[in-house]
Amino acid sequence: MQNICSFIKFFCLIFFSLSLSFSAMADVVLNEQQRAYLAELGPVKMCVDPDWEPYERLLPNGDFVGIAADLIRLVAQRVDVELSVYPTDDWNHSLQAAQAGDCHILAFLNKTEARSQWLLFTEPYFNDPNVFITHQNHEYIPNPAGLVDKVVVLPKGTSIEEFVRRTYPNLALKVVDTERDAVAMVEQKKADMTIRSLTMAAFTIRQQGLFNLKVSGLLPNFDNNFRIGVLQSEPELREILDLGVASLTPQEIQEALNRHVSISVYQGIDYSLAFKTSFFFILCLVLFLYWNKHLKKLNNELSKQDLLLKEKVNEKTELVAALNLTRLKLENALKEEHEARLEQQQFMRMVTHEFRTPLTVIQTGFELLALQTDPEQKAKTLKKQSQATSQLIELVNNALVQDRFENSAWRQHSEWIETEEVMRSLKAYADTICSKSFMIDIQVESKKFLGDKQLLLIALNNLVDNAVKYSPQGGTLQLGASSFEQGVLFRVKDQGIGIPLEQQPTIFGKYQRGVVEGVSGFGLGLYIVQRIVHLHNGRIELISAEGKGSEFKLWLPLE
Repeated sequence: MQNICSFIKFFCLIFFSLSLSFSAMADVVLNEQQRAYLAELGPVKMCVDPDWEPYERLLPNGDFVGIAADLIRLVAQRVDVELSVYPTDDWNHSLQAAQAGDCHILAFLNKTEARSQWLLFTEPYFNDPNVFITHQNHEYIPNPAGLVDKVVVLPKGTSIEEFVRRTYPNLALKVVDTERDAVAMVEQKKADMTIRSLTMAAFTIRQQGLFNLKVSGLLPNFDNNFRIGVLQSEPELREILDLGVASLTPQEIQEALNRHVSISVYQGIDYSLAFKTSFFFILCLVLFLYWNKHLKKLNNELSKQDLLLKEKVNEKTELVAALNLTRLKLENALKEEHEARLEQQQFMRMVTHEFRTPLTVIQTGFELLALQTDPEQKAKTLKKQSQATSQLIELVNNALVQDRFENSAWRQHSEWIETEEVMRSLKAYADTICSKSFMIDIQVESKKFLGDKQLLLIALNNLVDNAVKYSPQGGTLQLGASSFEQGVLFRVKDQGIGIPLEQQPTIFGKYQRGVVEGVSGFGLGLYIVQRIVHLHNGRIELISAEGKGSEFKLWLPLE
């Protein structure tokens, strides 16, 4: 009896430690799709083991009772699932009914490979170790792999049977119909032991008064992790039940256990393990003392050598530092040269690709002009040549600006500028490039500030170019200049395709551009704009959403 008491205490510790991994959730809120699914499904039919106390049992009046019954009612209540018990004669009948689709779920079972072929499983909601039940005179079982000529009796159709056959071929296995038959064979000494869950073992020994039996050890590497089994045709039901399982608290699980089982356990001591542990500890202590003495002797010798080494190291430290500095400079120079070469190759590939289209248009145009006699057709051809030439000029200008920036040949030449003067020039440029039916809306607040007019117009012209390129016909282009407390603000806003959110963090990088059919460029425009704004100690802001246009704001200080 003392053995039983100790094991239940041990079980409680295991139970609490495993149960704490589940987060407590007082209420579960289902989404609209889940509620609609449950409404269409109706009452959930549930198969149970009708005679598996204290876990689950069907009373003659059809009531479902036991630890599993209490817990699964809590789960169903939390997720608003209506349960209906499907009556069966025994566990095998329940398994057959579930496989035939007569019930939606099995209330309380372990997950196995065979069952996973036709069931989905929730997360475990009750954990229980398996133990060996033997006669009182049987020795403690630290490791079942060391048992010889022992007969183990088990109920058929259980997950433990699969595990024992696979893991412990040294054990002779007998199979009976029920739990009670298995315990009775051990009590009558027709078998050496049976393996059952700790809760079941304690309940059976206490209820049937089998005090000539005891718990002789734990079955390693196979605890019962009881779950709800759901037909594979109902994955939504499994997800909903998992929400309810996650809401169970350790206190609720312990209360359900206490209502049906009230026991305490004594755990046997593996004296061979204790002896081995003590011997190992003493051996380690002796080796430690010997090694400590040896280390002290070595330490004295090493101290002498250390003094000599320090003197030599100090002599060579300055030389090593100088060599490292030289090596670092060489590595940086090689890295910069390599990066410059890669960037030059990338630039040349882009130049070759982007120049090909407008040059082809110009060449084809000249060939067509030689053949065409209709003035209207010649005018259209000349217009296409003009657009291609403008595109080519824009590419060349951006390339030249980029080259000047990279070679530090361009510096800001500041002068006092009127915002109205800048906006007049910008409006004239916008009128020139707007071949589409754009409406240009300009709002100007007069303000003087210190800056480089040539550079600012390059930046603003680039923004207007992009606005025209990426906007549909009939849109409105908003240009604005206003003052704020510490400077002036220039705005360029379009109603174009917008910039996707994932591209916005890198849009100001070199060679970064949106991929739009029919729109060419190096991806240097916004990079140049940002460099010019930074030269003026200002900042640039982008507000954009895909399909809703883009707005660029240039915040520049007064001086």
